[in-house]
Amino acid sequence: MVKKEKPALSELEYNALMLSKIAHKKYEYYVISRIIHKLDDNQIEFSTQQLVRGEDGKRYLVDLYFPQFNIGIEVDESYHKNQVAEDSYRERVIVEKTQMQLYRFDCNNRTKEDLDGQIQEFVKKIRLKKSELKKDGKFIPYDYNKLYNPYAWKGSIKVGDRVRLRTHDQVLTMFGIKKKNGENYVSWESATYPKGKKEFSKTNNPGEHYIWFPKVYENDGWMNKLTTDENGKTIIIQRNKNKKEMVVGYDEILTGNIVVFVHQKDEFGTTAYEFKGVFKKRPHPRVHSEAIFEKVSDTINFQEFIEWISEVRE
Repeated sequence: MVKKEKPALSELEYNALMLSKIAHKKYEYYVISRIIHKLDDNQIEFSTQQLVRGEDGKRYLVDLYFPQFNIGIEVDESYHKNQVAEDSYRERVIVEKTQMQLYRFDCNNRTKEDLDGQIQEFVKKIRLKKSELKKDGKFIPYDYNKLYNPYAWKGSIKVGDRVRLRTHDQVLTMFGIKKKNGENYVSWESATYPKGKKEFSKTNNPGEHYIWFPKVYENDGWMNKLTTDENGKTIIIQRNKNKKEMVVGYDEILTGNIVVFVHQKDEFGTTAYEFKGVFKKRPHPRVHSEAIFEKVSDTINFQEFIEWISEVRE
């Protein structure tokens, strides 16, 4: 039986709050609530007012987003007629950043029957997308009880699971790690585990493993950016905001396999840590003002990590 960690909100409260965020926009509320109720599928995850950080540094919101399919919708109310250029730019920024498939619902001068017809066609598209992914063995059902529950994950996790946890403690618990009395998460701005300068055993060592909790936005003079390079590789670029050289001894830190849980805000502005894969630091010149970490795997096996971490803690 899976041990449960009680969620902060019940599933009903969570979904009700998700819809309440758009209740002040009558047409947006109508379209989105009708889509959700027509779908009537608890295996499909949705979020309203989904935050996207553009390459221009600004924050953009998508009215309704389905993360399993990377599909979003925008509902255009009457005021959108006066900001066509702004909406076009906003859509371009969102699509370029996320590769999201974006659908628009224009509510101006529409009859209920006409709008309902578009909604029904969209619902069919979502159901078809789910069916296609299931057929290919790629659909991962959404389970609210796994949200923020470290005990729900066993064996291994992959990026597609969208594993999200509330705290460093929860992440470590998922890996079977319990802190010793007085033990900190570890140096390096409290963002990694274990300590960067720990003496690592070489016996049966599958490769040094760290857990890293980077903030992928500007923070205390540092800028981390989760993006893709010219070859389509997923990377994290880390640089000092003032273009200063990296700290002395930096090359001794995070030299192995880096299990990344990105620090972010969820739909209600609460901190969450989401698994983004296993990364390795690329070689770089001795004098440098940035470091690049390349994703080498979408999956991490808990047991490999647990056996190794137990060895270095003895």
